[in-house]
Amino acid sequence: MFKNLGETFEPTYKEKLWMYDPRTEVGKKRMKKQKELLESFLPHKKR
Repeated sequence: MFKNLGETFEPTYKEKLWMYDPRTEVGKKRMKKQKELLESFLPHKKR
């Protein structure tokens, strides 16, 4: 069960940096979707 406990996603991030870089179009879309997802679960502050 804990065989791969020390492994990280670092190789994936290095290989597909363009997917996670918020300066690329793909990265911008990914960040926007993540923001929308978080906002759907977090309470809204009244301004």
